[in-house]
Amino acid sequence: MEIKKSPDSNLESRKPVFFAAGLLIALAFVLMGFEYKSFERNSCVLQGDLGDLDELDVEIIPISVIKPPPPPPPPPAPPTVFDKVKDEVETPDVDFGDLDPTDIPPIVDFPDEEPIVEEPLDFAEVMPSFPGGEKVLFQYLSKHISYPSQAYEQGITGIVYVSFVVGKLGEISEVKVLKGIPGGCEEEALKVIESMPNWEPGFQGGKPVPVRYTLPIRFTIH
Repeated sequence: MEIKKSPDSNLESRKPVFFAAGLLIALAFVLMGFEYKSFERNSCVLQGDLGDLDELDVEIIPISVIKPPPPPPPPPAPPTVFDKVKDEVETPDVDFGDLDPTDIPPIVDFPDEEPIVEEPLDFAEVMPSFPGGEKVLFQYLSKHISYPSQAYEQGITGIVYVSFVVGKLGEISEVKVLKGIPGGCEEEALKVIESMPNWEPGFQGGKPVPVRYTLPIRFTIH
């Protein structure tokens, strides 16, 4: 059986119309493409936070302070002019009359003021020191200390702590044993300390002051 088509559903007769419409639409898009202008949009992206600014290589310009010029020096003082006296002034004679020597008041002898005794300091800004330093002090002690025979025979060893005062001129005074050992070690330590030369004095506020010093002396048998 032959299938019959309706005249309204037949599209073959409308093909030229559709083709022309398609060409017009394509031509319109082509013209719009030529007329369209594109603009680039500049964008600035800030990455990181403000803490990253420290890593930038930024030249730091030092701040300079311009000091005003110093004021001009004051003018020199005018020289003092001494006028020479032309005429000598005569000194009038003084008549003491009959002066009784007993009327002259006797000369009173005032007692000498006692020197102010400064208490020695335990610590000072600049502590006293042996001439040449600590190394020379140890050499001096080892050279001048003799091991007591009694302590040597009994095998006594230990440390004798000697306290003394270094005066303003470096003199040694008030030598005493704070803690010691028997066998004649204390007496030997006192003898050596008392015979030491003057030290370099201590200073407080830029002035020499007496300072109390404690020196340990070790007695050992090798």
